Amino acid sequence: MSSEPITRGSAPDTLTYGAESQAVDPQAELPFSTPRDQRLAPGPIAQRWLQRTYWGLFTAFIVLALLYAATAWRNQRQIMYDALDTSSSFLVTATQSYFQGYSSVLEATGADLEDKADLLDHPEVLQILLERRQALLPGSLSVNVVSMDGRLLGSSMRSDNLPDLRHYPALMAALDRLRALPKKTGLIIGRPLIGPLTGHWIIPLVREIPAGQKHPAFYVIAAVSTQTFLQQSLANTALPYTGLAAVLARDDGHVLARWPAPQSKSFFASPQRGGFLQSLIDHPAADSAHYDAWVAADGETRMGSWQRLQTHSDLAVAVSVPRSLLWSQYLRTIWPPMVGLVVLLLLLTALYRYARSQIVREQTQALAQQRRLRTLAITDPLTAVGNRALLRERLEEALESAWKRQGRFALLLLDLDGFKQVNDAYGHSAGDTLLRETAQRLQAILREGEVMARMGGDEFAVLLTDGFDGEAAAEAAAQRILAAMRQPFDLGVGRQASISVSLGCAFYPEDGGDAETLLRRADLALYAAKSAGRDRYLRFKPDFELRAQREKHLLESVESALQQGRLLLRYQPIVAIGGDPARPAVVGVEALLRLRGEEEQERVASDFASVLDHGRMARAIGRFVLDQALTQGAQWQAEGLDLHIAVNISAEHLLAPEFLDDLQLALRNHPGFAASSLMLEVTESAPLRNLEQARLVLQTCQDLGVRVALDDFGTGSASLTYLQQLPAQAIKIDQSFVRDMVNDPKDFAIVSAVVTAANLLGLEVIGEGAETLEHLSVLAAMECTLAQGYAIARPLPAEAVPTWVQTWVRPVAHLHAAAFPHEVEVAQRRRVERLQQAVRGEAPFPEHVLETEAENQCHLGLWLHGQGRLYYGRDPRYGLLLEQHAEIHELARQAKAALDVGDQAAARRLGQDVAELSAIVLDGIRQLSATPQD
Repeated sequence: MSSEPITRGSAPDTLTYGAESQAVDPQAELPFSTPRDQRLAPGPIAQRWLQRTYWGLFTAFIVLALLYAATAWRNQRQIMYDALDTSSSFLVTATQSYFQGYSSVLEATGADLEDKADLLDHPEVLQILLERRQALLPGSLSVNVVSMDGRLLGSSMRSDNLPDLRHYPALMAALDRLRALPKKTGLIIGRPLIGPLTGHWIIPLVREIPAGQKHPAFYVIAAVSTQTFLQQSLANTALPYTGLAAVLARDDGHVLARWPAPQSKSFFASPQRGGFLQSLIDHPAADSAHYDAWVAADGETRMGSWQRLQTHSDLAVAVSVPRSLLWSQYLRTIWPPMVGLVVLLLLLTALYRYARSQIVREQTQALAQQRRLRTLAITDPLTAVGNRALLRERLEEALESAWKRQGRFALLLLDLDGFKQVNDAYGHSAGDTLLRETAQRLQAILREGEVMARMGGDEFAVLLTDGFDGEAAAEAAAQRILAAMRQPFDLGVGRQASISVSLGCAFYPEDGGDAETLLRRADLALYAAKSAGRDRYLRFKPDFELRAQREKHLLESVESALQQGRLLLRYQPIVAIGGDPARPAVVGVEALLRLRGEEEQERVASDFASVLDHGRMARAIGRFVLDQALTQGAQWQAEGLDLHIAVNISAEHLLAPEFLDDLQLALRNHPGFAASSLMLEVTESAPLRNLEQARLVLQTCQDLGVRVALDDFGTGSASLTYLQQLPAQAIKIDQSFVRDMVNDPKDFAIVSAVVTAANLLGLEVIGEGAETLEHLSVLAAMECTLAQGYAIARPLPAEAVPTWVQTWVRPVAHLHAAAFPHEVEVAQRRRVERLQQAVRGEAPFPEHVLETEAENQCHLGLWLHGQGRLYYGRDPRYGLLLEQHAEIHELARQAKAALDVGDQAAARRLGQDVAELSAIVLDGIRQLSATPQD
C-alpha cells in the first residue's frame, strides 16, 4: 500500500442485493400461512374431466336403457296385440262356423216340420225329432219350437208338462223383439236370458219358419249356454297365453257369452260398459280394434283385440289377457340386458371411483408436495424461520394494508458483527449453531405484529407492522435486539462466543413506498451502522443513498476506465535505511494504481478504493495490475535494473478460486521477471473473511517463490494474530503511525514495538508514510531496514524510475549493523536449559527443536535467517554460524533418540554438547555484531 492518505470504507453494492442459495429439509412443515396470490390451486382438470366423462357415460347408458326399454315395451305390446289379433281371428272363424252349423240344423228342422206339420200337434213325436236335432248341435241345452204367440209347441227336453212361455215376461219381450225385426231370414241371435226349462242363462238362436198352407208361422229356437258356447268355440282355437278371456257381445252392449264365466249372476241381464264394449261403441264402423282398460268382471286391467263377425256384423268377439301378463312378458324380455346394464354401470362406477380415488390421492400428494415446495420457498432450513421470500410476501402485504389504512410500519435489517471470526475460530458447525441461537433469541423477544426472517448469511430482518406507533417503537425493538445479542452465545463443547449486531431501519411511507426501496434503504442504513462502529442502530438518511449512488457512479467510471485503457500504474521507490551497507540503496518499488480522467487528470487509488474490492472489478483489476507490473519489471531487469515490485492484491481477488491460476499465468507470461522479485501486499480484510483460505493461498504463493508482505500493519484488531498465523516475509507499518510518531509518543511506542517484534520473528520491516528526513532517521534508529514515502519520492511514471534510481543517494548517517537482540540470547539460553532438563527426564523437550527444519523456526533461527542475514549475510562467519546452529538441532535429535532407547548417559552427554555448542554460537554472534560493517 502506498503512503498516500487513504479514505477507508465503502458502501455496499446496491445493484447486487441478493440472498444466498440454501438447501431445505423437504419434510419441514409449513410454518406460515399462504399469501393470497399463492393459494393452492383448485382440483386438477383431470378430475373434472373424469367426472364429466363418468356422468356422460352414465347418462348415455341410462338414456340408451330407457330407449331400449321403451322400444322393448312397444315391441312386446305389439307382439301381444298381434297374438291377440290372431286368437280373435281364430275365435271369429270358429264362432261363425258354429253359428253356421246351428243355422243349418235349425233350418233343416223347420223344413221337416213344414213337411210334417202334423207333428206340431203331437209333442211326444215332435220331442223325438228335436232330440235328434239337438244331438247334432254340440253345446246346446235344448231345441224348441215356439209359436208366434209364445206357446211352446215342442222341446227336446223331456217334460210331462211343458211350461207356458207366455207367463215369462222376459221371454215375451224377446219374442216381441223378434217380431219387430225387419229381416227375419237366416239365424237370429237374441239377447241372453234365463231359460224357463233350464234355469240357466242361455243364448237364444232363432230360426223363423214362415206360415204355410198346413201350419202357422213358428220359431225353431236352440238354447245355448252362455258358459259353454265360447268354451266350445275356444276348443278349436290356439290359446297363446294363460289368463286369456273371450267375450261375445252385441253392439247394444249385451254380452252373449264370456269365458271364463263372470262371477256376477246378473252380468248378462243388462248392457255392459267395460273396455271391450266401450271400444265397440266408440268404433261402430270398425271391423276390429284393440283396447286396454279396466274390466269389472275380472276386477283388473286387461288388454285385448276384438273383431266383428262377418255373418253377423252386430256381433263382435274379443280376446283379452291381463295387462300384468304384458308386464311379465316385458320383464322377462328386458331383464337380461338390464342386468347387464346394471353390471356395466356398477363396473363403470367402480372404475370411476377407483380413478377418482387415484386422482384424489395424486392431488393430495401434489398438494402436499406443493406445501413442501411452499415451505422450501419461504423457510430458512438452518434456522427454521422465514427467509427472504417470506419477508417479501409479508412486506407486500404490509404495504397493501398500510396503504389502505394510511398507516405506517418499519423494516429492520440486522447483521451479526464478528460472525466470520466465530466461523474461522470454531468452524462452520459453530457458526450454524450461532445462527440458530440468534434466530431463537429474536423469536423470543419479538412481540405481536413483529415478523422475523433470515435474509441469508448472517443477516436477518424484522418487520414491525401491527400496533406500530412510530420511530420510538422501532428504537425500542432495536434496543431489545441489541441487548439480546450482546449476551454470550453457547456454541457447545464448552465454547462461548460474544458478538454484537448492527441494525439499519427504513420507515413506510417516509423512506419508501415499495418493497424494493424499503429493503435497499434499510440495507444502506445497516451498512452505515457497521461503518460507524457496529453494535448500533441507525435509521435511513438521504445521504446514505447519495453515498451509494456515488459508489455506483464510481464503479461504472472505474469499469469504463479499465475497458478504455485509462488505468495505469505509478511506482513509488522502496529504499534501504538500515541493515547491510552493501545492500542496494533502492531495493524495489510499489506499483500504485491511477485512473486517468477524461480531462487527463490523474486520480489516486484512494479516490476509488471502495470499488477495487468489488466482486465485479477485483479480479479484472488484479490481473491488469499483475500483468502491467510484471511487464515493467521484466523490462527493467532486461535493462539491468534489478528491483522487486510490490503489488496490492484485494481480498476479493486473493480469496477467489481463480487467483492462483491468475498469478501463475502472469509469471508464465513474463519469464524475464523472477518470481522472487514479486511481492504481494495483502491487508487484514482477506484473513478477516477466511483466515484458513488466506493462509493456504499465501503459502502457495511462497511455494511459487513469491514474497508476501502484510500491509497496513497495526491498524486492524487482529493484526498480531495474523502476524502469528500468516506466512509472510515482510510487514509494512501503516503510515498513520509513522506520520505522527515524532510528536506522538503512543505512535512512537507502537512503531518501536512492531519493529522489535518483526526483528525477533525474522521479518523485514517497511515503514511507509516517511514524509521527512526526520522520519527516516527515527525509523533507522529503531532498526527498521526499509522505508517509502514522500521524503524519498512521490510515485513515478515507469520511464522515470531508472533515472531516479541512479540519482538517489541514501542517508548514510544511520546505516549501521544492529546489535544482537538481548531477547533472542535470553530465549536461546532458556531453551538450552529446558533441553538439559528434558534429557534428564525432568521436563518435555521444547518446541521447534526436534522437528524437520526446526533450525529455521526457533527464536535464534528466525533472527539468523531474518535480521542476521540482512546485516551480516555477506560476512563469511555468518555461514559458519548457520552450520553450527543446524548442528545444535541435530545433536538435540540424537539426544532424544538415545533417551528413547534408554541410553540416558549418551543423552546427557549429547545434551552437554548442545549447551557447549550453543555458547559458542552466541559468542560468535556477539563478536560478529561488534565488528563494524563496511
